[in-house]
Amino acid sequence: LKGFLSHSDHILAYLAQGLGRGELALGPLLDLERQGKLTRSGRGALADRLGHAGQTAAAALLLEKLLQELPGDLEAALDVVAAHAKRGDAERSRAALRSADAAAREWSGWRRYGAVRLGRACLDAKLHEEAAAYYEEAIQIRLRSTPTRPEGQEPRANLYAYLARARAAHGRTKEAVEAVLAAVASCGR
Repeated sequence: LKGFLSHSDHILAYLAQGLGRGELALGPLLDLERQGKLTRSGRGALADRLGHAGQTAAAALLLEKLLQELPGDLEAALDVVAAHAKRGDAERSRAALRSADAAAREWSGWRRYGAVRLGRACLDAKLHEEAAAYYEEAIQIRLRSTPTRPEGQEPRANLYAYLARARAAHGRTKEAVEAVLAAVASCGR
């Protein structure tokens, strides 16, 4: 039965994401969750479906439960940040961001991707001040580690462009223009 449930929540996720028929998956996913039989991936699919159905509070609650089961999981923490942002709850988004930050700094990929990943999540969550701080940190990491772009890293020009976007959204126009100029100057690096 356990294997069947794992397969069933993959099938339900496929209905939701692969075929665009999420309304067919929501009821069975909720039933499995109420029975305590939904796997972690199934609960992730359920949270996604709840969010798409406009039930953002229920999605955020489910994602918070998942994060409690997966402490230190960066993606789970970022999902909670996004869920609260969709609800318009910036304070709870910031609280989840603290958890994501702690998880990211423990992650072996922090120097290459951590600050960039958190910056993007903050931009998406409209946490512009925090996004700017992460992009500033990502730029400093890049400048210290290597003057050219190692394979797989975000081009420095992109980091400055994201920084400009965060600063502009936070009303820091002069600093946004400076970041745009830095982006132009660092093209190709």
